[in-house]
Amino acid sequence: MGRSLDDRLLARVLPGVALDAAIQACTEALILEAVENRWRFAHDLVRETILAGLAPETLRDLHGLVAQHAEALFHDRPASAARLAYHYWSAQDW
Repeated sequence: MGRSLDDRLLARVLPGVALDAAIQACTEALILEAVENRWRFAHDLVRETILAGLAPETLRDLHGLVAQHAEALFHDRPASAARLAYHYWSAQDW
């Protein structure tokens, strides 16, 4: 999703996950921080390290989920087109 997280998108991509508890745990572990009423990774290197630890097929599938749900949520925002294209490309969903 990028350095900043969207709560609505997270809820759609991770149904059944207790997001409040997960975000709280990540905040206590200094993985996430609140900036201007949004959650984001405390440092982009944290995000990059997490992504580097994922298997390529897992990362591809996650990009696909993000693309699918982001399109449903943000289809009316032209500014989201580049982000959608990136996630679909990374998901190998041409």
